[in-house]
Amino acid sequence: LILRGGENVYPLEIEQCIDEHPAVLECAVIGIDSADLGQEVAAVVVLRSEGAATEEELRDYVAERLAYFKVPVKWKLSTTPLPRNATGKTIRAKVAIS
Repeated sequence: LILRGGENVYPLEIEQCIDEHPAVLECAVIGIDSADLGQEVAAVVVLRSEGAATEEELRDYVAERLAYFKVPVKWKLSTTPLPRNATGKTIRAKVAIS
């Protein structure tokens, strides 16, 4: 759960939306610290191929489908798979935006 300025934001809802984009292989949505809002929404997106989508394209895609406060403010696009444990679950603690 991400608490953004009094709004409850559920990462799974945003991840499902981003995953529907044809250029996206997988993604993880995390909360990052914000001085004004407590936390902001950030997304780490694994693209099917380098340059398959831009940050602006993905932001617009999500903005058409979700409320403004659920749209990630920070994005990291790559082709490197997300870190996973032995059972295949994403290790959120190792997912970083920097």
